Amino acid sequence: MSERYFVESWFRGKEAEAFRSTTRESDSEPHPHVTFDRPFKIIEGREELVKQKIVDYCRGKEPIKFILEGKGNFGDIEYVPVISNELQEFDRGLEELLEGDVVFEEKLNSEKILHVRLYKNIDSFPRTESTMTRLVCLRDKKIWFSYDFVEQQILTREESLKLGYTNK
Repeated sequence: MSERYFVESWFRGKEAEAFRSTTRESDSEPHPHVTFDRPFKIIEGREELVKQKIVDYCRGKEPIKFILEGKGNFGDIEYVPVISNELQEFDRGLEELLEGDVVFEEKLNSEKILHVRLYKNIDSFPRTESTMTRLVCLRDKKIWFSYDFVEQQILTREESLKLGYTNK
């Protein structure tokens, strides 16, 4: 049970480049993304079950719209808030679904704040509409698989990398 897992939505294409140019000092900072759930470890022998639960949860869902706007912080970490009741519900439902099959890291706050981390000092991020079209699942900082909400299909690590998810 040593591997660490994350479930994220990564920005792609022009949207990713625009966000990077505004919020990062260099290309060494991580790919802009929204993290769902808390990082977790899968209980031994349940990895395929967890993957199937995530896929089943995503299947049939449409891409989810959200808004990025403003600025907040968790102590020294600054971020852009993600505004979307639908994404909040998606996050809560996914975490509830995985309970019992994974061991979540401890909560940092009593209320989860979906956000995208800033790596550059800015006054405030301008209101920007975006859409989550793909969920990316990571195992030990490498793509495990992803789920495409537009095509309604699972993508392997290799397929995900071909589509531009290159830095993990």
